[in-house]
Amino acid sequence: MRVRIAGRLVARRRHGYLGFADLRDGTGRIQLFLDIAVLGADAHRAVDALRLGDWVGATGTVMTDDVPFTPVQRVARRAVGVLNPFFLVRSQHDFNAKFDPQWLPRVLAYRNPADLPRVGLLYAGAEGFLAVPGLGPLFVPAVAGGAPSPSAPASP
Repeated sequence: MRVRIAGRLVARRRHGYLGFADLRDGTGRIQLFLDIAVLGADAHRAVDALRLGDWVGATGTVMTDDVPFTPVQRVARRAVGVLNPFFLVRSQHDFNAKFDPQWLPRVLAYRNPADLPRVGLLYAGAEGFLAVPGLGPLFVPAVAGGAPSPSAPASP
């Protein structure tokens, strides 16, 4: 169902290519969901230029929150819940939503394809990706702060 509404802008949040805006009028408060793929880049920039307290009008389709999740979405939500204690998925998502960091590409350099597993483990250990309690040090090479290899000579 398409609707048209108007009200004062009382909150605005941006999450990459998506945004949310809260409008308030005499009857209450409603949240707008803003998608750059639907709005277009120019309209999305215009939304960014709005200030709290501005009067805003919007036309769009009503979305309900009782939309069922697909099986893939249910599996993904469950995976995030299980992996969150180890990889801090939720806090990383919250950080990205708050600060909108610019992510730069990283390059792994290696001379021989046989070196790739060792280089990959060094990188993953340095980034903190292998910080699994109890098991993490076993995956991280000793030079990156992990446990020494069982075949390594004992240090004096």
